[in-house]
Amino acid sequence: MNVDWKVLLTDWDYNVVEEINYAKNKQLTTQYNKAGQFSFALNIKESVNVDIFPGISCIRLYRNGVNVWNGVVWTAQGSTGTDIQYGCVGFMEYLYHHQLRGRWEYGADATDFQIATDLITWMPTVDEGGGLLWEEGLAGHSPPISGIVTHGTPQTRGPITYEIGQNIGEAIQALSDIEAGFNMSINYSDGALHLFSWDLFDDKTNDVIFGYNRGPENVQNCTWSIDMGRVKNLVNVVGASGGRYYAPPDFLSQSLLTYGVFEDTITASEASPNIALALAGEEVLANENPYPIFTITPFPYDGGVHSYAPFVDYNLGDKVAFYAAEGPLNVVNQAVRIFGIGVSISDEGLEQVQALQLTASGQQ
Repeated sequence: MNVDWKVLLTDWDYNVVEEINYAKNKQLTTQYNKAGQFSFALNIKESVNVDIFPGISCIRLYRNGVNVWNGVVWTAQGSTGTDIQYGCVGFMEYLYHHQLRGRWEYGADATDFQIATDLITWMPTVDEGGGLLWEEGLAGHSPPISGIVTHGTPQTRGPITYEIGQNIGEAIQALSDIEAGFNMSINYSDGALHLFSWDLFDDKTNDVIFGYNRGPENVQNCTWSIDMGRVKNLVNVVGASGGRYYAPPDFLSQSLLTYGVFEDTITASEASPNIALALAGEEVLANENPYPIFTITPFPYDGGVHSYAPFVDYNLGDKVAFYAAEGPLNVVNQAVRIFGIGVSISDEGLEQVQALQLTASGQQ
């Protein structure tokens, strides 16, 4: 089924410069809590008709009239007589190119929403005259994020200290990656970074069901992996004054009895014993077993009963149902979260979801 994909070239304020209707080899890769990427190619002769500059030109992608991804042109590669290849990244990438200018300390009651908001709001921006703004934040085009909006219940993450030179993107990513950490995405209508508490997601297990050799049989290929390297069943937290706190501290979990000891260390400077133990317990609970990761290729969307349109019927972070059967692979009505969507769009407008990445509900 043909889908109307549009690639719009815009300026920083989302004003449309033109539609790039001759873009080729279009590939979109999105990942939960990450910036995402989009790539395309232009014939070297056609490229003289449009000005595309890395770091200046922006891209808006529309699927059947709905804005599904925005970003900035990041790379351009070409050679005489060949196509020019363009690579674009989502605006979240800018968070990783800023550093703290001072030492920040948060008390025991500091929440992840509060810390992330502070980190982003106080990033330097550039005014129209080219001067640096250190205290207003988000007033210019660096980063191209209009603000921050929070949803749900924040988690207490203090006490915590950030030193001068701390990478802001890495600090925010750490708050997201920790067990029960928030999820984040750029909202394409308001340009803001939205933070969602870990328990806010769309449960579509009754509406979106994928199956390989079982169930609706709407998946043409499935790969899976189980990696013991992800297991943590004895977590040491370095807290206040270098004190170390362990989970599980005084009993053997089933994971320890089954797999043996898999240790990891988390540094939470100045964390009290109660908070340190809670952090350790959360990490063990989330990582004590080697959860499988599935990568599936659904059949192309055709409008049928069990045919689902990406970014419409399902999106990043949604919980869906999964069935699979082949050899040792035996999955029956498993609730999984979507944490990656890769789509290729042909020059004729045909789309194919090349890689839909799934993991056990609550993970990632």
